[in-house]
Amino acid sequence: MDIGEEMALVSKKCLEDGNTIRWIYREIGDREEDSGWRIFAGDEDDKYNNDSKNIAIINIYYLLNKDPSLLVPLKSEVGSAFERENIQTPWIEIKDWNTVNN
Repeated sequence: MDIGEEMALVSKKCLEDGNTIRWIYREIGDREEDSGWRIFAGDEDDKYNNDSKNIAIINIYYLLNKDPSLLVPLKSEVGSAFERENIQTPWIEIKDWNTVNN
């Protein structure tokens, strides 16, 4: 995987025991080492997401070690988005979403 050494912005809720990643999207990265992936538990509100202390910068390989199901979505291009209900359900690609950067 060519972005494995790159980083993603990850909601710290995803890293808490009992939580899982349920919403991811990819935009143009802000820096060379930024993969552009933005990763969330899916129940964060704008107030939570706008507070930088709630966002971690995490290596893609680390995320794959924690959740191997991310392999397929993380191979996708800028502009891609995926969601799932829980860790046992498959990723579903979302075609009708918009970001400022794609």
